[in-house]
Amino acid sequence: MSADPPLEQHAWRHRLAAALIVAAGIVAYADGLSGGFIFDDLASIVDNPSIRDLTRVGALLTPPGEGRTVQGRPVVNVTLAIDYAVHGFSVEGYHEGSLLVHLVCALLLFGVVRRTLLVAGGASDLAARSTSLAFAAALLWVVHPLATEPVVYVVQRCEALMATFYLLTFYCLVRGVQSGRRGQWGCAAVAACVLGMASKEVMVSAPLLALLYDRLFLSGSFRRTLRERGWVYLGFASTWALLVFLMVRSGTRGGTVDYIPGTAWWDYAQTQVVAIATYLKLCVLPAPLIYDYGAEPDTNPGHVWPCAVVVAIVISITIVQLRRRPRLGFLLVAFFVILSPTTSFVPVLTQSIAEHRMYLPLAAMMTLAVVVAWRLGGHLPAATGWGALAAAAVVLAFVTRARTQDFKTGVTIWTDTVAKRPQNPRAHNDLGTALMELGKPKEALPHYMEAVRLDPRLAEAQNSIGGCFNMLGRPAEALPHLKEALRLAPRDAVAHDNMGGSLSDLGRNDDAIAEYEEAIRLKPEFAKAHMNLGITLDAAGRHDDAVAQLREAVRLKPDYGIAHYNLGIALIVSGDPEGALAEIREAARLLPRHQGIRRKLEQMERQRQ
Repeated sequence: MSADPPLEQHAWRHRLAAALIVAAGIVAYADGLSGGFIFDDLASIVDNPSIRDLTRVGALLTPPGEGRTVQGRPVVNVTLAIDYAVHGFSVEGYHEGSLLVHLVCALLLFGVVRRTLLVAGGASDLAARSTSLAFAAALLWVVHPLATEPVVYVVQRCEALMATFYLLTFYCLVRGVQSGRRGQWGCAAVAACVLGMASKEVMVSAPLLALLYDRLFLSGSFRRTLRERGWVYLGFASTWALLVFLMVRSGTRGGTVDYIPGTAWWDYAQTQVVAIATYLKLCVLPAPLIYDYGAEPDTNPGHVWPCAVVVAIVISITIVQLRRRPRLGFLLVAFFVILSPTTSFVPVLTQSIAEHRMYLPLAAMMTLAVVVAWRLGGHLPAATGWGALAAAAVVLAFVTRARTQDFKTGVTIWTDTVAKRPQNPRAHNDLGTALMELGKPKEALPHYMEAVRLDPRLAEAQNSIGGCFNMLGRPAEALPHLKEALRLAPRDAVAHDNMGGSLSDLGRNDDAIAEYEEAIRLKPEFAKAHMNLGITLDAAGRHDDAVAQLREAVRLKPDYGIAHYNLGIALIVSGDPEGALAEIREAARLLPRHQGIRRKLEQMERQRQ
């Protein structure tokens, strides 16, 4: 790339570079837009009532808790509400929205790197090659497999949105230096920081990293930075207040942000050493990519010490570069600073290692790789440089396309995870759940049993076994597992609902009603529990109470076909045949392949004639 003519002299080259970045991103992810909702998508999208109405601003800005990923992240919730308004529950629309965010983020990376090199490079070759280098960095990043998860796993859009506003903050800063409208760009930078804080907590590092960036690339000294743009940094600092407010409202994010019970902070720290070394390796060799590494800390000395050596070497290089080549060292600092909230002082209970956290740090590493490669290979012919870039981009895009296929369904991603992390009990449990959703309880049960074998304390797996036995028509075998689940997690509404199902199947309707009522007390918006309570009340002869519960189920979840059907049946018993027919018709519309509902509808329509 070194022998190229200066691209900065030709605006059309900038547009061409941007178009190629977008095209590469689309090619890499085109086959991944049809994957279904998985894991936290269900709670944050399918079962999230706050996204159903764009006019309810208060609900949009205060997304519900219960451990949902959108909790305390109103900007993410708003984007999901926009998707719902346009696409309903058509998952392709959500994937298209996430891909759009990814492409915008790539273009911002291109803009930040190009303008930074222009401002900081002066008359050097770096400034002359700013478009080429920025293009290379953004191209490699947009197709890199390590960035896949925030693009194809819908709810992890929070990572991509945070990264977008993080980069927008920097873009506005550098534009303010180049533009005569510094005040406007400064306000835009603060606004971007506000939106980032409301997208994900990792944005906490943006004000400090922006100050260091300004000092190294824009102003040359902290004194000049604060003299010329002190009010901007005061605005940045004020955004921390918003973040604190959102975090306080979120608490422990439904129990996901906390130390693992019985685990010392030192164990978590050792795991983060392994995590950082893993992230560094995946930047260079993105395989194997693992969706869920599990919650248990990794304190195996055979893992920790080699990783500690790698991390110590990289930290030493960072310190040396900050002294000798501080602008190059900044990229390594950015890597560590952006990761710092989740690798140091904010323990994440559910995932001690997670590849989606590398989404933005990967941008710093790809930029570093491009600049270092350019410095080392500056004597090579331009064709060699561009050929190497093209080859790297093609290989990365190919791996990314293959990785998107793992996210097609819950079964595919959890099967892949179990194959790579067979000792992860949550992976076995969630593979079982994905199989249950397909109506395959016999295939699901062994995975649930393996999850309990690996971690007897996993209440969710005990509950899942109970639900599986219920589906298999073996309620007596479900009871001990459900009792254990409730012993471990007495406030688990789903476990109470499953317990109600077992008791109902055993003919213990009064006990079942009590369990369903407890589930609803713990989780008032639990539509399934309302439906099950209604069915059991109807069987107990309390028809008016049954209708009330079933109406509440369909109010909470209007697209709940089986609840509409059961409401219709209850209305028949209550003497409202017209209302019953309307509900059965709605059930048939929502579940067109359900033969039982179709036959009931045909029978009722014949009787009506």
